[in-house]
Formats: sequence, C-alpha cells, structure tokens
Amino acid sequence: MKTLLIKNLTKRYQIGKDKVFVALKPTNLSFDSTGLVSIVGKSGSGKSTLINLLAKIDTPSEGEILYYGKPYSSFKKSDNPHFFNKEIGIVFQSYNLLDDETVLLNVMLPALIGGTKKVIAKEQALDVLEKVSIPRELFDTKASKLSGGERQRVAIARAIVNEPKIVFCDEPTGALDSTNSEKVMDILKEISKTSLVILVSHNLQIVKKYSDRIIELEDGLIIQDQKINSLVDNIRPTINKRKSGGSWIDKLASNNYKKRFKRNMFSTLALTITLTMFNLVCGFLNNKDNAIMNACYKQLDFGSGTISEEMTIGGNGLLSLTKSTRPNLDDLLNKTEISKKYNICVNFSSILTQNIRILYDEQEIGDLIFTPVYSFNRQYIDSSLLVDGYFPYEDKLDYVVVNTTAFNLMKSAIGKNPLNELLFIDHSSETIYVTEDEEYVSDTFYLNTYIKIVGVVKEINYLPSPKIYYCHSALEEYTKEVIVTNLSTYYNKDITWYDRVLNAENHSYISSYSYLLFLKNIDDKTSAFDKSVFPSNYSFTSQSLILTDSLFNFLEVAEYGVILFLTITIIGAVLILSIMSFANFSDDHKESAILTSIGAREEEIQEIYLQESMANGIIALVLSTSLSLLLSLLINWAISRFIDLHNLIKLPFVIFLGHKFLFPLIIILFVILITSLSTIIPIVFSKKKSVKGELQSL
Repeated sequence: MKTLLIKNLTKRYQIGKDKVFVALKPTNLSFDSTGLVSIVGKSGSGKSTLINLLAKIDTPSEGEILYYGKPYSSFKKSDNPHFFNKEIGIVFQSYNLLDDETVLLNVMLPALIGGTKKVIAKEQALDVLEKVSIPRELFDTKASKLSGGERQRVAIARAIVNEPKIVFCDEPTGALDSTNSEKVMDILKEISKTSLVILVSHNLQIVKKYSDRIIELEDGLIIQDQKINSLVDNIRPTINKRKSGGSWIDKLASNNYKKRFKRNMFSTLALTITLTMFNLVCGFLNNKDNAIMNACYKQLDFGSGTISEEMTIGGNGLLSLTKSTRPNLDDLLNKTEISKKYNICVNFSSILTQNIRILYDEQEIGDLIFTPVYSFNRQYIDSSLLVDGYFPYEDKLDYVVVNTTAFNLMKSAIGKNPLNELLFIDHSSETIYVTEDEEYVSDTFYLNTYIKIVGVVKEINYLPSPKIYYCHSALEEYTKEVIVTNLSTYYNKDITWYDRVLNAENHSYISSYSYLLFLKNIDDKTSAFDKSVFPSNYSFTSQSLILTDSLFNFLEVAEYGVILFLTITIIGAVLILSIMSFANFSDDHKESAILTSIGAREEEIQEIYLQESMANGIIALVLSTSLSLLLSLLINWAISRFIDLHNLIKLPFVIFLGHKFLFPLIIILFVILITSLSTIIPIVFSKKKSVKGELQSL
C-alpha cells in the first residue's frame, strides 16, 4: 500500500470577480514510504501548491489524496491534530519557530503536544538536536538569536522529534549558503532512509545530488517524474491516537503573560474595577433595606401617627374626591388589632399646633417643631437615642427632650448650651363653637408655661427637623383640668378642653379629623409598617413613615443608577478584555499557526490564551476583594456622616440569599464566564479557514 496516493488532484484560485487561476492541473502520483523525493520547477509552476496539498495545509478544488488508503476528505476535524503531530512533520522555508521560546522547548513541543511526558520529551529533543548538530550551549537560547542555518536545523529537529512517517520541506536550503545547505541535505538524506521526505527546491544541483526521485512541474502539470534510486515501500505501521498533554500549554501561557505584562495589567485593572463595582452594588442591594430600616428606627416619635377615615365623594375615577373624618372611637377600640398594638389618643393639633411660639429671655426661637410622644417611659421610646442628659422620670409638660438639630439651633440662637435651660411657651389658639341656636361662642386655648430641656437625642440625619418632644399623656391631663370658659358658661356646666375636642363632631376641624396612635411597645417596631391592621377605609399617616418612604424612594433611584452604571462597566470590561484578547491572538498569529502545524488542537491553543486571561481574572479577584472591603468601609463611613445610614453596603461574602459562601461562588463563575467569552469569541472569529491561510498571513 502506497504511503500517499494522488488521484486527479486539482487546485484553482479565484482572482478577481470573473477570473480563475489553475495552480495545479489534474495530477496523479503515488509515493512510497521512504526516500527523498524532490519537487522542482520554475516559480509559479505549482510545486508549492502541490506540497501544501500533500501536507494537508491546503485543500484541493478537485481530486483526492489518500494516506495509506484513507482519503484526506474523510478526516474529521479532530483527526487533523493527530495527523500533524504524529504522522507528518513540516519544515517551512521561513523556519516558523517560536522566536520567544528556547531552542529546546521548540523541539520538545511536538512531543509534549502529543502527550509525551516532559522528561521523555526532553530526552527525545536532546537526541534529535544532537543529530542535527546543534551545540548544547544553544539549547537555552531563544530561537530569534540563531543564525539562518541553525534555525533551519532546529526546524528539522522539531519536524522529526516524533518520528513522523512523512517529512515535508519547503525550500529547506533556499536562504542558506552552500555549506549549510549541504549540512541540511545530509540530515534530510539520513531521515529519508526510514521516512518519506518530500521537498520543494529550486536548487537543481542539490536536488540531483541527494534525491531518490525528482518530479518536475510546469504550469501546474507534471512534465517529468524521474526515479533515480529504488525505494522501499513498507507496510503501514499501526497509528496510535495522540494523548493530551498540558505542561506545554502552561509553559507557553506563562511566557505569554510575562511577554505582555503591561497589557495584562491593563486587562486586570479593567476587570478589577468591574468586579469591585459588582461587589459594591451587590453589597448595596443586599443590605439597603436593612440599613434604611435601622436608620429610620432612629426617631423618637417612630411608631406614632394619625388615623383618619377616608370616604369617596363626588363621583368615581379621576373625578372622585376623598373626604377625611375622624373615625368613630368605639369602632377603633373594637378593631382589636389596632387597639392591641396602639394607644388611641385624642389629637389636639387643632388647638396646639406644631409651630408654637417659644421664648428664651423674651427672645423668640423660631422653626422649632413641638412633637408629641405618648410617654417618656422606656416602653414607649428608644432610650438608645439619648446622647446627653436624661429622659424625664415623670410624664409632665414642663420636661422636654430635643433632638440634636433643635439643640444646635437653640444653641446658636441663645449663644450657650440649652441643656437644663428654661424656655417659655407662649401659645394661644382661638376656637369658635356654633350652638344649636346658631350663636357663636369663642374660646381661646392657652399654654403659657416654662419648659426645661433635660435630654438630647440623636436621630437619623436625613431631612432633619428641629423637634422638641413633649409628653402627650401629660398634655391630656392638662386639657382635662383646663376649663373652656365661655362654652361652660353657655351650657352652665364645666367643659374641659379635653371634652371640647373629644366630643367635637368627627368632621369638625377641631377634631383634627383624626386620632393619634402611639405604639404600645417600641420594641414592636415592625407593627408600624404593618398596614394590614388597618381597614381599607382607614388612613394611617406618620411623619416617621413619610421620611422612611422618602428615603426608600431616594435609594431606589440610586439603585437604578448603580445597576445601570454596573451594566455599562461590565460591557466595557468585556469589550476591553475582548480587544486585548484579539490583540494578543493577532500578535501571536504566527505562533498559533505553527502550533496548529505541529499538531496542537484548536481547544489547546485557546487554552493558552484562556490561562492568560484566567491569570488576569485571579489577580483581579484578589485585588477586587481587598478593594471592595476598603471602599465599602470608606463609603459607609461617608454616608453615615451625612445621612446617618450605617452599613448601607454589606458585602455578602459569607451569607447570601440564605446560603453560605454562595456569593464568592457566583463571583468566581462570573470571572470564568467573562474571561472565557472575551477570550474564545475573538479567537474563533479571527481564525483562518485553513492552515495555509494562517501561515501565509504571517
């Protein structure tokens, strides 16, 4: 059985729109398993085309080539690496060594790619280097430092290290002087005793001296096929499929990383920024709600509010109006969920507004908000908010607590520390009562008393309001003692201001159209957000909840912003990594084509660049983790100073969505995905269709 058998082999090239060039016309040839066969002819005769087709680095237009009876066209894509690695060796005219690698590694590569252990591959490489007369002192020299003759001999050593059945040589002596030409031909002649050597040459003197057979081409046709020596046709040996090897991939990937250190650092920087942003955004989304709630709990009047009954009047849909009235007290008391969680109190806001006149030594201090808490008892207030002074031991109107905003305002106004100072409340509010006889009875509610500031509380520093907190239960007792003078005279019985407000019609302004609600237990803060305790026709309004909703809405807008920014960052990182990978592969296009020609699989070549990208990913992973921790601390510190939100960003490295170490796993998978896609896709799109196409682009 012939080693190679050619049947009607033809190669055409499309040049221009309507013009075709026939480089090789229908050709029939056969080759034995040993000997040195030379293909000669003038430039353009088709000799390079023929050897490219025989070496399977180009594909024919028509015809077939059979290797030990197996057509090239029947080879699967997965068969090609084994064919290039084990069955043939190629010596290129331009040598095509890996210039940045040592002589020894260049020669070891085919063996390593074929799955040979490193120690054995080294022994094989040393043996063939000795055969081609390369001095030992050059073994660790980079290929780029060699002379032309040395480079050609190293290329031959690489081609024969796996003892291939066929060695193809394209102009092996074309760039050499006569001395080096003879050295190279002596080596090839020796190889031809056990393998088939097919070479292309224009040096007829050399060809005639060394060849066992000479095939001459002219205009794509064989014009002479001269057999000089009788050749032996051996039976085809058993072909063992090549094994996978990985040490050479690690070595080339490591060398590539060092060679492109600055470019890799740029890729690492882009990926570090992206991963840091990813960590911070996930940390923000992970703990945002908890941070808001913990911050919003820091209000002394948290859990207090007003409840009204809403009724729709004046039509339906967009034209409808809503009227608020004070609910029926008995109905409220019978709503067990409400009465169980809240103290239901009379709302005196119609006679005691929030903005009352407060004086210090006859100097008015404006902009203070008079705010009720049910009691200063520890059951009703968060005692952890106290930063100075104390909470009143008894529920009295003359002992008050202020927040830090009010404290600073008063300190600036009076020029000294207002703690334990006496302020005077000068308040009056006129009300008019219409009797059944349509008579108007006017009375004025007075609150003229000294109050003492005994404590200061620190609240959330978001839309801060200067508040003076007083005891509502003490106000109730006060209103139960103060008589509504003119109305009492009119009805000839004592009517207190408490009675006046409590017994007012629910739709009257003096009712404030609502009752006050105060949580009975401040530790049950979540009840303040439980809208299910209120019937659908009831409306619960709380300044603390309004502030909470405002903060949620503000951070929701921020959430959309950071997610958008993260998306842009990820897209940018993918583009940068893809461009870097494409640039890396473009720089190494020669190396990729050479590796393919000595049997490297496409996925193995991809793995070289994947390892390089993965190294960037691992470094970025470590850097981004450290940077995320540092930035989260700085951001949390800055936000806590301005908005009093603590731990807004909490990196979920330990627990995420209820699972331990889920987040680090997601990050690792994210890095693998982004580096793999940004590496493989550019390589796949930049690969040529044939080995010849890749080699000709060098």
